[in-house]
Amino acid sequence: MRHDLEFRSIPAMVRASASRFADGEALADLDDGRRWSFREVADEMVRAARAVRALGVKPGDRVAVWGPNCPEWIFAALGVQAAGGVLVPLNTRFKAAEAEYILRKSGAGTVFTVTGFLGADYLGMLPEGVRAVVMRGGKATGGALGWEEFLALGERVDERAVLGVIEGLGPDDVSDIMFTPGTTGRPKGVVLGHGQSLRAYGWLSDVFTFRPGDRFLIIPPFFHTFGYKAGWLACLMQGVTTLPQPVFDAGQVLERIERERVSILLGPPTLFEDLMRHPRRAARLLGAHPSVAEVAVIGVPDERLGEVGAAFVVRGDASLTEEELVAWVREHMANYKAPRRIAFVDTLPRNASMKLEKGRLRALLVERPADSLE
Repeated sequence: MRHDLEFRSIPAMVRASASRFADGEALADLDDGRRWSFREVADEMVRAARAVRALGVKPGDRVAVWGPNCPEWIFAALGVQAAGGVLVPLNTRFKAAEAEYILRKSGAGTVFTVTGFLGADYLGMLPEGVRAVVMRGGKATGGALGWEEFLALGERVDERAVLGVIEGLGPDDVSDIMFTPGTTGRPKGVVLGHGQSLRAYGWLSDVFTFRPGDRFLIIPPFFHTFGYKAGWLACLMQGVTTLPQPVFDAGQVLERIERERVSILLGPPTLFEDLMRHPRRAARLLGAHPSVAEVAVIGVPDERLGEVGAAFVVRGDASLTEEELVAWVREHMANYKAPRRIAFVDTLPRNASMKLEKGRLRALLVERPADSLE
């Protein structure tokens, strides 16, 4: 499918997905439990677009979003685009001077932001003359609008006006300006159209085999194309549930992968290295059991999670039973740390250098069943 030809614009794609995937779960806020269907996301887009128009934003005007991954980031971005505006994402690591440069360079006069993230005072860093909408966090101050206050403005704007704008958008209309990091000079704005984004990331998500019903825990930031276009935009196109993750915390991510039955997780190699440190942590915790003489935990393939831990235990006390150890694990370990399989062995296989032979341990799982903590 040529997604740019099929949908023509990002807001039109969202409305089409509301028909295609209807009441399927499109988005979830894992911090407060709110959830939205594809139909409800389309409704929130139109609601936000009406409020954006009430602010006086006209087609072609630039509007910035400066904040962490959250549902309101998506609603604000879609609202800007559905009103005919141009989205300008801002890096959450920017300081005042860096943010001001991009706001001035892009001509963005309105910013959707938060009251604080990782200790940063975003409202306090905004330059004079910029209108702010607090989309998440604490109380709006200094003349900024709160999220509900902002949405209430849209009640005086006819929904048909927004739907008319959406119908008039085409593949060549500008959807966003993505600024380079500026590590070797001033950040440079890359102007992109609706059609470019739909075609490129529709193709990419096809290659990645995104399927309706998949669930994507999105850790890459939304201000980057990785989290925005290869993230929630691709999810909305393909019927995949978007699960925004504001910051990376290995323990929390592992817990959410299990609880939310995550089927898609993308990120740099260091992210997965951090996640895989838990088998070593699990080995240390298991080794603390008074009747365990020696233990090794290795990663084994898992159809849903990709890889899970399997523990091989040498008993120091022959009376230690499988039921006792499983109960101890459940009492002393969080679910995401606990190995999914446990096998008792007489000794751990080692080579002449006394290094653990993980290949032989994996072979043991094939040769005989292992106890499960599922």
